[in-house]
Amino acid sequence: MNLLPGNKKYWIFLICVMELLVAEEGAQSRFLPFVIACAFFMYGLDTTIVATALPRIALTFHTSPVRLSTAVTAYLVSLAVFIPMSGWMSDRYGAKLVFSSAICLFTLSSVLCGLSNDLFELTAMRVLQGMGGAMMIPVGRLVVLRSVPKSQYVHAMMMVLIPAQIGPVMGPLVGGFITTYISWRWIFLINAPIGMIGLICALVFIQNYRESQRPPFDWIGFVLSGSCLFCLMSGFVSIGRDLTDWEIPAVLVGCGAAIGVLLTLHSQRKPHPLIDFSLLRIPTFRVNVVAGSFFRSGFGTATFVLPLLFQVVFGMSALTSGSLTFVTALGAIGSRAMISRLLKWFGYRNILLRNAFFYAVTISLCALFTQTTPKWFILFIIFLGGVSRMLQNNSLNTLAYADVISTKMSNATSLAQLAQQLGQALGVAVPALILQCATAWRGETHLSRSDFQITFFLIAAISLLSVPELFGLPKNAGYEVSGNSLSAKEE
Repeated sequence: MNLLPGNKKYWIFLICVMELLVAEEGAQSRFLPFVIACAFFMYGLDTTIVATALPRIALTFHTSPVRLSTAVTAYLVSLAVFIPMSGWMSDRYGAKLVFSSAICLFTLSSVLCGLSNDLFELTAMRVLQGMGGAMMIPVGRLVVLRSVPKSQYVHAMMMVLIPAQIGPVMGPLVGGFITTYISWRWIFLINAPIGMIGLICALVFIQNYRESQRPPFDWIGFVLSGSCLFCLMSGFVSIGRDLTDWEIPAVLVGCGAAIGVLLTLHSQRKPHPLIDFSLLRIPTFRVNVVAGSFFRSGFGTATFVLPLLFQVVFGMSALTSGSLTFVTALGAIGSRAMISRLLKWFGYRNILLRNAFFYAVTISLCALFTQTTPKWFILFIIFLGGVSRMLQNNSLNTLAYADVISTKMSNATSLAQLAQQLGQALGVAVPALILQCATAWRGETHLSRSDFQITFFLIAAISLLSVPELFGLPKNAGYEVSGNSLSAKEE
């Protein structure tokens, strides 16, 4: 199967063009976000694209779709377990080497996933995919932050964060189309050309940033964090996959929390811990982790709750459901043009506080959906939710690094990405648990519209728990990043 152009002259010409581009003054700052965006898009797409293809893959492997869910879990768990070591790897071996190697690993394992012949091979390759993604995303973000001044954080980060956030929403739609009309193997094989382009661009445009002082690797911290994250992610994902069995997920989450306490105690005593919790003393970074975790509990609305409502209660097909929820991605893209201006006009604190309430309203309005609700109204509410979600998430992500010193930047990107990964897992686990409790309260085993109404209102309420932390932000928070002149005067 010829996935890439086989003509050597094609690649020589492409590399020559790259070299000419990088020779231009300012070329790196223009093309670097595109390089990172390729990696972020592959990462985001692969978090959800496999789910719609599980029945077809099960037929090929002569097994059940339930058993195949381990391939989905393996990717998410592997991502979380290996994210903490990404910062140390970047400081030790250089951002260019780690990022390029991560793209190679992710792309190669994607191709091998597409060529898998049984469940064991597919699961093993998904673990490798997760390892590649765990190195690729935090290091990619680190490269962007170290390549541009603070005044350009928002613009540069928009270029790389949007692909990561529209990928999960596009996953079910793209996966359903490819599986239905081509072959499930191509949901993995399409990463090959994207990965090759990203790799060539990375080799040309990325500088090999590395710290002069490189502390020894915290092996105890890695074992504790790996065990903690394995238990937490496995528990959260299990809740999201199964709405009836909660005993095993509860034990896993409990064990993860207990190991997390040991990890915190270890990190406080270690001079150079793998996970540096001292970063939480920085208000602008802490708000991304704490307030962001509550806010991200609503992320499952578009990727988990709405598709479940549309398909299970309203009887829509997977393709129709995916076409509706895909509007979230359009909302995310549409918000890009106004984020920089809004932050410059009003500042981070005002935007984050007001948008937190607006986002809760968009989630609550989903409770009004019925089988007879006009499609235009559903699309409008989902679109607004996508705009609000992108505005809040990207504001939090750029604010997080406003006051982080250069030597702590690699640790900060690792911890922030880890918090985001756990928050997104909670975004599926929390609504799944609410749905389970709602059906149990009615004494039924099937989901109803009233269960989803309760879920939407509770998710909206949980997302508002981010407001107290946002109130604690200084009025001039992140003014160097936002360019808000009023905030600068209040310093």
